[in-house]
Amino acid sequence: MVGEGIKRACLVVGAAEGGTELNAFDNALLAAGIGDVNLVKVSSIIPPGVELVDQLNPLPRGAFVPVVYASLVSREPGRRIAVAVGVGRAADGFGVVMEAEGEGREEVEGE
Repeated sequence: MVGEGIKRACLVVGAAEGGTELNAFDNALLAAGIGDVNLVKVSSIIPPGVELVDQLNPLPRGAFVPVVYASLVSREPGRRIAVAVGVGRAADGFGVVMEAEGEGREEVEGE
């Protein structure tokens, strides 16, 4: 099962531009340090026992990595866009990841 045995989780960030939306997304993944792995999008649950760390150990190229992510692309040069990800944990270690996207800081903060 994908994600079985996960012991650590980390928040990463990347922003980039590109000639296409896909190219911009790929460049942002590279900027975040996760551009050479296979992202397996999962819902927003962090199991108890998973440690949140400040930095990832290098991941093997091509690894299947469960992720929760937020992304937003604009085709308008100079347009202010924002995404945010937050983590909440209960006393027993059970956690949830929340993500938001918007056209500006105020919109994202309002979610």
